[in-house]
Amino acid sequence: MSLNPFKFVHDKEKKLCKLAKKCGTAPEKLPTILQNPDIVTLVLKYLKIKDTDDEMPALLFDWNQAGFNDTNVPNCRNGVAGQTQGAIIAHILANGTTDVMNLNTLFIFRNEEQNSKLIAEIAELRKENAKLKQIIEENKKRDVRIEELEQKNIELETRLAILEQGKEAK
Repeated sequence: MSLNPFKFVHDKEKKLCKLAKKCGTAPEKLPTILQNPDIVTLVLKYLKIKDTDDEMPALLFDWNQAGFNDTNVPNCRNGVAGQTQGAIIAHILANGTTDVMNLNTLFIFRNEEQNSKLIAEIAELRKENAKLKQIIEENKKRDVRIEELEQKNIELETRLAILEQGKEAK
């Protein structure tokens, strides 16, 4: 790798343009994940080493570590026990994918059927995730309502105490 920062940036832009050309689009129209220089390099390396001209279905991950640490259950997706990054990767690999360069980022399927099965499972997980988020939001609203009721209760108890003090003073 060059120590010249201008050459480094130029090389990254050149790779991005190369990938965009292979995809038949302009670099700025590529999905955000395909504009990441590390992802671009990985995809181009795969395209260079693949042993067939056939297009193979693939999954490309840009892991969000914050999503695995956004609850009290560390390293689990949305706090769901067992849904760690490692468990998700193991499931993907068990469904017939190849992990390109063992980076846990680009997974290639050997055939369309394997891809379809896993995509359906991922869609189901997304539905479960949406339901989980809805339940969490409902619980938050309920908690706010409980806090409001507790505050009103405190206010009523304070008023009662004042009234009782007034009666005792008479």
